[in-house]
Amino acid sequence: MVEPPGESEALSHSGNDARNRGDVAIAARHYEAALEATPDHGGLLNNLGLAYEKLGRLGHAESLFRHAFTPAPDGIQPLANLAPNLFQQHRHADTAEFFDRLASLYPHVPPAPIHGHRGPCLTLVARPPDPEASPARATELAPSLT
Repeated sequence: MVEPPGESEALSHSGNDARNRGDVAIAARHYEAALEATPDHGGLLNNLGLAYEKLGRLGHAESLFRHAFTPAPDGIQPLANLAPNLFQQHRHADTAEFFDRLASLYPHVPPAPIHGHRGPCLTLVARPPDPEASPARATELAPSLT
């Protein structure tokens, strides 16, 4: 990932520091300022989206995660952030689509973040997961637990 240049980079780091302290509103302001200089920076878009989520601004966060697809159409961060965002908005059909993409593009990502929400989403949109595929996938990912 390319770091934002100069002042934008400093603002990004200040945003990260504020987020780590739990000052999400201040972090959001730093990320917003950094994005003025580097408006298509995927990392900044994702970080601001995550800050907006914590502030309850789910729709704004969704827009940022979708914008982050511009430089990385199949990037794991925009997908991994957008899918749970849509789930929080109760947009289960949209959520299932993005969890499906995550599962197919990144099969070796730890299962909990993807499969923990994917099954309920599929059930909520009347597309229950294959009952034989889930145990097989679980066994493949964690053979010592079977």
